[in-house]
Amino acid sequence: MWEELDRQTAEGATLTWSFVAFLALATQLAAIAALTDSPVLVVGAMVLGPEFGAVAAICYGLLRNDWRRIGVATRSLVIGFVVAIAVTYVCALVSRWIGVIEVGRLPESRPLTAFIYSPDRWSFIVALLAGAAGVLSMTAGKSSALVGVFISVTTVPAAGNLAVALALKHGSEIDGSLAQLGVNFAGMIIAGTLTLVLQRAVWHVVLRRRGGGTPGLGRKGDAGTSGKH
Repeated sequence: MWEELDRQTAEGATLTWSFVAFLALATQLAAIAALTDSPVLVVGAMVLGPEFGAVAAICYGLLRNDWRRIGVATRSLVIGFVVAIAVTYVCALVSRWIGVIEVGRLPESRPLTAFIYSPDRWSFIVALLAGAAGVLSMTAGKSSALVGVFISVTTVPAAGNLAVALALKHGSEIDGSLAQLGVNFAGMIIAGTLTLVLQRAVWHVVLRRRGGGTPGLGRKGDAGTSGKH
């Protein structure tokens, strides 16, 4: 289990053209959702976003005290989101210039999608639950459960809303979108790391009772860590 998680998080931490491409496409879907108040497009953007792999890599890096992996994953997230937001921002500006976007500001009333730029205590609770469920699904080999995690967190929708809000100079939604991004990432990383810590503790107790060791859970460079860094 731990060797597979090591491999998955190493792959998820890496910045690739497909990571950036999928993130940019998802962010543009989210931007359209913000303009049209479409929850269907919000869900589509959530599912398309590839960011949870890098989030899981940060959680695993914190567990293993592997700062290199944390740095690689953080770099992937920062560059990926900056590029995705920049591409969506430019597309929004061009769309406004050619008349595709006909509004001067984002709609004041968006009852179906206001949650993507209005973080509250529920946003943090959902992020905690999603982070725990996402990491648990990876360690348990239940990849289908990750779809539910993708649909739960609003990182990509907030990024799309941020890009359009920047293009239309809608200050209040810029702040709200940034806050939503921060709340989601913080909640997922906290819960994901704690989930791994709890699993490690449980496995340590189980293996001690069986008289075995705890393979794959040492610090970076320790014996039995599968040698993948």
